[in-house]
Amino acid sequence: AKPGDPSSVWLLGQWRSELIRRQDWASNAQLEARFPDGSAGNRCALLLSVAEPERNTLWRQNALSLWLNEAKPPAHCRLVFDALNQLQPFTAQQIWQRFDLLLAEGVIEALPELAARLPQADAELARQYISYLSAPQSLTSAWPADARSRSVLSKGLMGLARKNTAQAEALFAGLGNTYAFPTEQSAALLSEIALWSMVNYEPGAEARFFAVPEALRSANLREWYMRYLFARNDDAKTLAGFSQLLPDQREETRWLYFQARVLERLQQDKAAGPLYRKAAQSASFHGWLAAERTNIAYTL
Repeated sequence: AKPGDPSSVWLLGQWRSELIRRQDWASNAQLEARFPDGSAGNRCALLLSVAEPERNTLWRQNALSLWLNEAKPPAHCRLVFDALNQLQPFTAQQIWQRFDLLLAEGVIEALPELAARLPQADAELARQYISYLSAPQSLTSAWPADARSRSVLSKGLMGLARKNTAQAEALFAGLGNTYAFPTEQSAALLSEIALWSMVNYEPGAEARFFAVPEALRSANLREWYMRYLFARNDDAKTLAGFSQLLPDQREETRWLYFQARVLERLQQDKAAGPLYRKAAQSASFHGWLAAERTNIAYTL
């Protein structure tokens, strides 16, 4: 096999997976000697190829690094982590570090196991965090005003915003300044509430959109604001809404076409013409629609 050939890369990957499935750690270690692979799954397999009496400090450091940095390791890595915990039980600080990793990566289903490993006081806080993530509600006890609590609150409320924007908005407002959300994190949460308000065409969607700081409104959020305006069927307001699109968005063929179409509906044909002609230069669906509106040849 030649390491650089695509077929060889695929074949080696399939063979490595088969050796791991068989738990043939020794053969996998021999394969590693010829064809190195830095994936988490292979690193776990190499650690498992080391006999128990030879699992020294370096082995424990490598295993711990995997545990602290791999949010979604393959199943056989569990054998490494269990062996590591027997040799060197995880500290509360290390467990919280992995908790933060899994929280950031959205691996919520693995958090209860970590909570069970914590000392009693920490475990109770972790269980409160997990409960909030599954069903956000008003806090009955004060949490530490730290980055972890803010992450839990933000994750929980973002999930709730998809289901009930009004409740998410009320719970966020109820937190006040207690947890001192950074501007970016606060804006991300407000954006999620505004987004799902507009996706569902709720009456308060526009106010929620403008509650997000202008500089922190994403291109996707701005696009959904335009969709929301179109649904309201108010051409004058829709025309004004084009100004909130980002400069690059306004140059996209579809938005050139839609703006021209709104101008035409407002009987502003002279203003619509240049936008149609500019859009018609694009060999795309909306470019061809624009060409139809102006009776010019398609760009192919």
